[in-house]
Amino acid sequence: KRLVLITDGLENAGSLTKMAGSVTSADVDVKIVKLTQKMEEEVYVSDLTLPEFVHEGDNFQVKVTIQSNVETPAVVSLYSGRTLRGQSSVNLTPGTNQFVFQDVGEKNGTQDYRVMVEAVNDTVSMNNEYCAFTQVESNPKVLVIEGEAGEGDQLAAILDACGVEYDKITPTGAPDELSELVQYKAVI
Repeated sequence: KRLVLITDGLENAGSLTKMAGSVTSADVDVKIVKLTQKMEEEVYVSDLTLPEFVHEGDNFQVKVTIQSNVETPAVVSLYSGRTLRGQSSVNLTPGTNQFVFQDVGEKNGTQDYRVMVEAVNDTVSMNNEYCAFTQVESNPKVLVIEGEAGEGDQLAAILDACGVEYDKITPTGAPDELSELVQYKAVI
């Protein structure tokens, strides 16, 4: 029996030392062909992290993770749709490089993002972009149903002080369809 192992010498799963013991005890002739691989200068975007959802007008962070095996100057650009949201000239170091941009939730719906890194020393440009998205929700709204007009004025003053949007109505004006109530986060 003969086993020809073609390898770059880097383990990615399992354990070579455990397997070597099994193969030699089974009286297998092992031949190893080591591939030589020239490590070229490489930079790539490995992650773009956003909150799952934000409300309209909310400020939030967009976190960018870039991997590099070389020290090199680069430009990191963040786009939302076709609009440039931020750009930084940076010096990448070998290993993991993290950067944070700030943005604001715009209109209700999906807000997509794309980050690009343009490094001076880089071999493959196809892995220099990463896309992600967040869901922008309209600001929560509360429905206040007061027994008689004016009974909910104190509660309305508290909601105003907290910046909570609300509609104030009497029971006769209350929605009688569920589809009309779903626009509210709470009914008081």
